[in-house]
Amino acid sequence: NSLGNVYSINKNYDNALEFFGRALTISRQQKNRLGEAINLNNIGEVYEFMGRQNIARSYYQSSLKINYELNNIKGMAICTTMSPGIKIDPIYARNLTK
Repeated sequence: NSLGNVYSINKNYDNALEFFGRALTISRQQKNRLGEAINLNNIGEVYEFMGRQNIARSYYQSSLKINYELNNIKGMAICTTMSPGIKIDPIYARNLTK
């Protein structure tokens, strides 16, 4: 995850996606839902930096759903306010869990 952040900050988006993807896989293997949500959000952020808002929105929404399931208020706030250019309705997560 840290290497993904370093690559993202340096605009090396392909490598950032690779390392966040690895971290996401590990989080899922370990059933670490919070880690999964964080990595999904990080991947969304990279896609947003790349100008691929639709893909970014999908990752943000997946992260939001997990944060809602975990009752992680901080995570939900990050997902719904992180990107002013991508609006995500906080009610969206409730609809996904039904």
